[in-house]
This record gives sequence, structure tokens and C-alpha cells, in this order.
Amino acid sequence: MNLQRYEPLWERIKTKLDKKDSAWEQRIAKFGQVGAVEERMRGRTWNDDDVFKGLALSVLSNNTDWARVESVQSELNQVFFDFSLQKFAKCDSSQIERANSWFRERRAGSAFLRQSLIRLRRAAQLLMSISNRTGSVDQYLRGARM
Repeated sequence: MNLQRYEPLWERIKTKLDKKDSAWEQRIAKFGQVGAVEERMRGRTWNDDDVFKGLALSVLSNNTDWARVESVQSELNQVFFDFSLQKFAKCDSSQIERANSWFRERRAGSAFLRQSLIRLRRAAQLLMSISNRTGSVDQYLRGARM
């Protein structure tokens, strides 16, 4: 992949971010995504819960100011059963409602979060099925690469 062609775009993005928040790089580093990508490039595999955590965080960022999610990030393990794919796949409707209320009380969710949590549970169920069939979600994803 020729990454050089993206350098001008990346420089423009960095310039805008620097103007908005000079500490943006440190904030991003705290999330761990950059480190996770670097580890992945070195061959690290993800367990099913790692994959679920990435999926859950992406759902939370939809239609939501990330700063709101960031403000409750240290508490997300309890909401998502320690990001256990298996536990979230088995949660019932009342647990989804409690999670939705939890986000609303903290003003950390979107208007569509309830539906997103329901879809996330369905996605977790599908990922469990994939994991059971292929050995792990990561193994399936690696096989699906083009």
C-alpha cells in the first residue's frame, strides 16, 4: 500500500486537530487504538472479547460526541460485562434497557442508542456463532481478508 499519497491529507488533518486541541495525540494514545493497530500489524491476534470491545466502542461513537463517551469510558466495563462477547450476546431486554438508561443518565448516548444496543446484541450473537464455527472471530476475519 502506498501510504505516501495520504501524507498531505494526514498533515491537513493534524493541522486542524492541533488548532482545536493541542493534546489530541495524547488523548488518542490513551484509547489504545493506535497501539492495537501497531500490535496487529506485528501479528497479534485478538480474542473474541477484544473484537467485541472494538465493535461496542464503534457503536457508541455513532451519532454521539465522543467526548461524552470518553467521560464514562472508565465505567464501560461494567455496562458491557467486561466486554465479554458471550455475556453480552446472552443479555436480555431488561439489561439492554438498563444500559440505555445508564447512558442517558450520564448524557453519554445518542437518541438511537437503545436500537444500537439491540443491534449490538444481535451482532454479538452472530459473532458467537461465527466463533463457534471457525474457532474465533479473529480467525474468521483473517480468513475473510482480501
